[in-house]
Amino acid sequence: MKKITTATLDYPWLLISNKKQSLKKIGLTDLLTDKKKIINSRTVSIRSNDQAEFGHVEFNIYYKKNKGKKPSTFYFLTTNALDFIDAEKLIKKTKESWNNIGKIKIEKEKIVYQSLSKTKKKDIPKDWNKTLELKAENGVYEFFTFEYYCEDAYEKRDTMFVIKKLLK
Repeated sequence: MKKITTATLDYPWLLISNKKQSLKKIGLTDLLTDKKKIINSRTVSIRSNDQAEFGHVEFNIYYKKNKGKKPSTFYFLTTNALDFIDAEKLIKKTKESWNNIGKIKIEKEKIVYQSLSKTKKKDIPKDWNKTLELKAENGVYEFFTFEYYCEDAYEKRDTMFVIKKLLK
């Protein structure tokens, strides 16, 4: 498992799809309650109750490759949880409790994640809420959410997710 980057959001919801989406005309509530759908995309949440007190969530993105040259599994893990447990151990410890929340099809060898925050860029640090494109193998990917209870953290719970390619 290799780390790609660290990211910070001021709002704990992301849109994951196979291309960058124009979100200006879509109401956030409609998107989160599935009244409006963007084809081949999924909304997911990543949050840390400990970091929420400070108005943000910081997380690391890791990947694994199966047999191909491009990554086929992505792990979005809060830095708060990683203060308590190593990334590999976190995945092993929580794998039995992963909750499958859906699928998307990747056809352009990339996964794009976008913040669903409506905060104006001038009101937050410039490196927050960035849109990222992650190189990926083409195919169908499943989404799994899970929680980790940090022993000493405020309210003790972080919510994270995994995007994993279905094997043929």
